[in-house]
Amino acid sequence: MFGPHETTLTAGIVGETSSTRLRAKTIALSRNFYYLWIVLSNVISPYMLNPTQWNLQGKTNFVWAPLATLLAVWGFFRLPEMKVSLCVDEIAEHG
Repeated sequence: MFGPHETTLTAGIVGETSSTRLRAKTIALSRNFYYLWIVLSNVISPYMLNPTQWNLQGKTNFVWAPLATLLAVWGFFRLPEMKVSLCVDEIAEHG
């Protein structure tokens, strides 16, 4: 459930916050970082859960939760406010 929501959110943020001249480069950089992070987390997660490796089992959350909390706090204070968008009713009117 994490992937579909997270990728949609980042695509909207990158599209809204980057300047027009740098938008393509910003999107490429963010997508590359996203893919690198996904590969890294997909490699690390099985080691965390495997009883013969790191054996964190249910304590794996203690690795990911602080990271998610730090990123949420960073996003709250550091991301600029987005432009006002159309609401659902306005989209239905124009669409």
